[in-house]
Amino acid sequence: MCFRQMHRSISLEYRNFVVGAALFLAGCTSNASIPSVALPSPSPTDNRTVCERKFREQVDQVVTLTGKFSLAAKLGSLIEIDGCEIYLRSDQGFVWYDNKYSVMEGKLVRVTGILRFEHSPDIPPGPRAEGRVPDHFYFDPRTSTIELVHQ
Repeated sequence: MCFRQMHRSISLEYRNFVVGAALFLAGCTSNASIPSVALPSPSPTDNRTVCERKFREQVDQVVTLTGKFSLAAKLGSLIEIDGCEIYLRSDQGFVWYDNKYSVMEGKLVRVTGILRFEHSPDIPPGPRAEGRVPDHFYFDPRTSTIELVHQ
């Protein structure tokens, strides 16, 4: 066998080998017995509001917060801190409309007390619309101190 014939024979065998190997590998990639590479799972979505992320760790602790005071809000009086509403509410009667609190309206106040959070129950499904109190942070004014910040 001359060199040229031997070269052609080797080249043909090499091409057949490469094609066979490619077909074999292609068949292996679809084989279910070979474990696939695990993709990283997506990080869980944080569905908390900005206010919940900011204050949630302080719930049930004595804290001091400073914000703008208002007597007229959805649930009564509150302090507003960076767009977050921290209510001043009690399950028992509390008188807000006297000179002590009216002079604080729209001004910076400091509240010290136990920060609480109320999660309202979800609205049941159905055709009838139903209102509910929004989830909110609050202080009980009976057990908290509320003072005007002198600037």
